[in-house]
Amino acid sequence: MGFQFVKEGEWSKEADRLKNKNAYQSEAQAELKVKQAQLAKAKAEPYINPNLIEVSERVITKEKPKDPIPDIEWW
Repeated sequence: MGFQFVKEGEWSKEADRLKNKNAYQSEAQAELKVKQAQLAKAKAEPYINPNLIEVSERVITKEKPKDPIPDIEWW
């Protein structure tokens, strides 16, 4: 039974991994809070029937007249 030495940089790699993991979790929690707030706001608003929304009158545009079909092909 002897000493078990740790390779150089192993603990710093573990610390970096934990920092990244904690940073990701805090970002994910912040995004989750924002999504939950948006969902709560959407649920609080009254339901709007899209069929009852007023629509403006359709504007008919004149199409360019097509060239008449020639009796004889040019080639």
